[in-house]
Amino acid sequence: MLLWRQSPRFLALLACVALQPCRVDGAAPDLSSIPTLRMVAPARSLDPAATILQGCTTFTQSNQCFNPSTLTTSVNVATFFDAQETSAATHYFMKLFRNDTADSLRLQGMGFYSTSSSAESHIFQAAGVVLSGPDLVFPRGDGLLNLRAVQIPGNPFGQMTCVEFDAAIDTKGRRVEAVLAPGEAAWAVVRFPTLAVGTFLGILADTDANDMPCDYMTQDTGEHWFRPDPLNAPVFDWGITVFTTAVLREIESPQPTWSLVKALYR
Repeated sequence: MLLWRQSPRFLALLACVALQPCRVDGAAPDLSSIPTLRMVAPARSLDPAATILQGCTTFTQSNQCFNPSTLTTSVNVATFFDAQETSAATHYFMKLFRNDTADSLRLQGMGFYSTSSSAESHIFQAAGVVLSGPDLVFPRGDGLLNLRAVQIPGNPFGQMTCVEFDAAIDTKGRRVEAVLAPGEAAWAVVRFPTLAVGTFLGILADTDANDMPCDYMTQDTGEHWFRPDPLNAPVFDWGITVFTTAVLREIESPQPTWSLVKALYR
């Protein structure tokens, strides 16, 4: 286990020398080699009794890779690197979603709960969905910069911030239909803005002891990827919900046969 007490530049170098390289190269990544991070700054804990009532009511099926009952801590990418927790436009959270059903799914949108130290800073740079296909491929930098939704104002605490997907992009940034075939995967992505030092903008994460391995982050637009440390409590799972609906399939009518024709005259 690495002790993340050095500068971010040293950490990035150590991650790519001591561990397997995690630079995006278009190949399917070995997710087990992604370095994990211990939190080095105090996360902003919220009232555990706070009730979150509102969701994205216009969407259909919700898919959560986190424990919604323990969304009591707000974090951002800088939480794991910088004691000031200062966001930058090169910071991204990603939530992995897989279609484990037997049918194709349309990705309707995503939702998350956010907190900010000021109303003026409560705007996320971008968000969207990146299709990976059957093989897990991290998005390239140009893909992350082409997220469909931009300048997303965060809702007040207790109200989910909802992002609708009009389309998706692939890992190279090309626009594609937001549909996942059975067995395919996608990344729900949130891009943070560049804020002044001391100004905080974060997303609620769960803090229970069960790690759900869906959560990734980058502080340099995808050059290097990291995971929250699943071996040191608390374990953080981003509270990002993915909303889907089934893709309607056309039912083919039977081909006309002599038996069907005769049946019409009985």
